[in-house]
Amino acid sequence: MNTRGFVAVIGALFVTLSLAASAALAVPASPASKSMSGDAMSGLGVKTVKITSPVAPGGTVQVDAQTMGNAECAITVELKSGASEAKALAPKKASGRGTVSWSWKLAATAADGKSPVTVSCKLGGKEGKAEGQLEIKKKM
Repeated sequence: MNTRGFVAVIGALFVTLSLAASAALAVPASPASKSMSGDAMSGLGVKTVKITSPVAPGGTVQVDAQTMGNAECAITVELKSGASEAKALAPKKASGRGTVSWSWKLAATAADGKSPVTVSCKLGGKEGKAEGQLEIKKKM
């Protein structure tokens, strides 16, 4: 094989692998969840693929995010009473495939309304975040 043929094969392989990697990261949000968009200018892609919402006080919330493998991620939830201090909201390391999840139970006294949720991740000097809202409703 000559040099041009080799370069063409390598180029086609790179495009194929790039498209496959992009398709693998495109995880649709389930109908019962709300998506949050990431900050495209941040350098590190972060996308929330699921957030349980609405949820009643005392109910369980789950947030699933997708980023780069092994990124260090944190979540903040600003309730009407202030930032949630649930122990289950501790920072986590994304899996090798880039998935990270948090699940916690809301306090039975959580006030109705919309609460901002932010997932922030860091990896190798790059940072990114995704933002969205959790809706708390007493009567569902």
